[in-house]
Amino acid sequence: MLAKSIRSEREYQADPNAAAHGLELARRATSCVKGRPFVFFVTPSPELRSSVRTKKGLLWDYPDMKELDARHGEVDADEKYSSLTSLICLEKYGFCDPNSFIGNWRQSVLLVSDLSIDELFSNTPSWVHTTSKGGIPLDFEQMFSDLERLSNTAVLRYLAAYNGRDETIAAVGHENLLNARAIDCLNRLG
Repeated sequence: MLAKSIRSEREYQADPNAAAHGLELARRATSCVKGRPFVFFVTPSPELRSSVRTKKGLLWDYPDMKELDARHGEVDADEKYSSLTSLICLEKYGFCDPNSFIGNWRQSVLLVSDLSIDELFSNTPSWVHTTSKGGIPLDFEQMFSDLERLSNTAVLRYLAAYNGRDETIAAVGHENLLNARAIDCLNRLG
C-alpha cells in the first residue's frame, strides 16, 4: 500500500478549482499503474427495489458516462431492498467533469486492472455492504481481501483534503502492479 499526501487542507481550500485538480490527479494516478482504468460506483445505501430505478441505473444523471463501456448490477439486501452498482471503463473518459462521482469517496473507487470488464465486474457484488451500517456502502475489507487473488488489479483512492487531513492518493495492490516504476510515478503526482 502507498499513501501519498498531495496538499494540505489549507492549500486545498485555497484552490478555487480544487475539484477539477482532484479529478486530474485521479486521472494521472490511473496512468501510473499498468492496466485499464475503471470506476466502481454504488448507491449510498440499499433502497426499495423498483423496476424504474433499476432501468434508469446509476448513470442516468451523468450523460458524459453513458457512452462508455459499463456493466450494471443490483445486489440484494433483502426481499424488498437492493443496491445498484456500475463498473465503468474509463479508457475513453475525458475526466473533465469535476462534479463526477469519481471523486465521491463514499460511493466510488478507482480500479486499474488487466482483467476484462466482465471478469472484473463478476468480483464486485461482494464489495457492496447489504446493510447501511457505518454509512459506507463499499466493503473495503472484502475488496482488499479479493486483491490477494486478483494480482492484476489495484485499487486507487483519491481523498480530498477535509477535516484536518491532507489531500491524498492511496494505492493498494500486488507488488507486480505497485512496482518501483508505479510508485515513482505516484510519488511524483504532488
